[in-house]
Amino acid sequence: MSIDTHKAVKTLTGAGFSETQAEALIETMGDSRDVLATKADMQELAHMTSADMQELARATKADMQELAQMTKADMQELAQTTKADMQELAQTTKADMQELAQTTKADMQELAQTTKADMQELAQMTKADMQELAQTTKADIAAVRADFKTELKDLELRLEQRLNRQTIQLAGLAIAAGGVVVAILKWFP
Repeated sequence: MSIDTHKAVKTLTGAGFSETQAEALIETMGDSRDVLATKADMQELAHMTSADMQELARATKADMQELAQMTKADMQELAQTTKADMQELAQTTKADMQELAQTTKADMQELAQTTKADMQELAQMTKADMQELAQTTKADIAAVRADFKTELKDLELRLEQRLNRQTIQLAGLAIAAGGVVVAILKWFP
């Protein structure tokens, strides 16, 4: 829509504007004509906006439905994957625990056998040590007995020799006493 600038200036000067003010106002309106909307422009824009809003609402609703379906599908896939992963983990864990149990059982059996063998070896060594100690003790006792017998025989021999000396001394005393008795009897008839 175009404006009759000459008519507009006359109307404005008639209303009390100076000619310079009227011209400036008309010029400003001409510059802003591109940004001003008419009633027809507003009606067209309202009609277009309403249609665009309805289209946008339909598109948004469709996008949301598509997104909901994709999300639901993703969630189902995630649930299935998670379930499969958990089942796999459970099987792996079960297998690992069975393997660990078998390994532990084998280790314990090996340890039991090793301990049993060590204990048998220790028992044999102890038995051998005790037999050796018994033999050494028997030999020591036999040596002590032999020493004791030797010392006893030496003692018997010394006692016998002493007894013989004392017997000889007693015999000498008895003879001397007999001689004294005979002498006394001879002196005292």
